[in-house]
Amino acid sequence: MTLAISVHQRIAGSGELGPNLVIEPGADLAGWEVWRASVYGSAAVRRRGARFLPQLAHADLVVEGDELFAFREECLALLGDVGTLASELEVDLEALRFRLSNIAAATERAISSGGVVWIS
Repeated sequence: MTLAISVHQRIAGSGELGPNLVIEPGADLAGWEVWRASVYGSAAVRRRGARFLPQLAHADLVVEGDELFAFREECLALLGDVGTLASELEVDLEALRFRLSNIAAATERAISSGGVVWIS
């Protein structure tokens, strides 16, 4: 199973999530299910100051509002060190770069649309 990224807007009145705004093929890929703990919840990711992605080790992640800006910075910081991080985690560099880039792009979309990022 894989982790999927989706971006939604809240429906006025009900507060429920509307349709997924991520429609490009492959742009919804966040990694394999085992990455919840082995990558995103890893000590290596937490040592780099991540506070959002490590939550995936225990539950799905929903980020919205002002937290989106901090989440974007977290993703960009990890992308800035992706080579060393991939080596430390012993995962494929391009796979990690691709998934983190997808998460960062989804976060940008959520920021620009006043939306919500959901990784499940």
